[in-house]
Amino acid sequence: MQEATDSLTARIRDNTIKPGEKLPTEPGIMGRFEVSRTVVRGSTVSTIADV
Repeated sequence: MQEATDSLTARIRDNTIKPGEKLPTEPGIMGRFEVSRTVVRGSTVSTIADV
């Protein structure tokens, strides 16, 4: 989960994902990091809390 969280946070902070832009889809994140939907949701919540 930490890798997915770190990646999303970094992409937001370096403006790869711009304010107001949609985050990658759950299936996209699941495939990229080979994790479950539960992990993706936890990672997304954690990312939002960090940014």
